[in-house]
Amino acid sequence: MAAESSFPDSFIDDDPQKALEALNEALEGDSDNAEWFCQRAYAHILLKNYSCAADDAKKAQQLKPSLPLTFMRTGCLF
Repeated sequence: MAAESSFPDSFIDDDPQKALEALNEALEGDSDNAEWFCQRAYAHILLKNYSCAADDAKKAQQLKPSLPLTFMRTGCLF
């Protein structure tokens, strides 16, 4: 399982559904964490939930426009 504040790609790759559930729980406690929205977008991409992925990538960009990974996640959707 991911550390309390860390959700690396490898954790998400291993079990995207489990990672999505963990990220949902984490975001309930900290809904302003751009990195977690970005990682949740990745989980959604792996699960083919593209609309949800786009929403999370957009939210991450709004929260932290300087986070380059948000643009990569958005680019994966096209």
